Amino acid sequence: MPGAGEAKAVRMAVDDAVKRRSRQEFFDAMASGELDFGEIIETTGPRNADGSLRRTGDQVT
Repeated sequence: MPGAGEAKAVRMAVDDAVKRRSRQEFFDAMASGELDFGEIIETTGPRNADGSLRRTGDQVT
């Protein structure tokens, strides 16, 4: 029967493998165009004093 140290090492290895696979799936999705960052880009960024999004060419007040 494996000891506590061995069980912890196995859990850590499995956790690492899951994270690595998730990262790879994310990068593959980005590369294939499955992810659309357009909405995030449109709704985030620097804000004007009134709270509206500052766009390229806007004057900083």
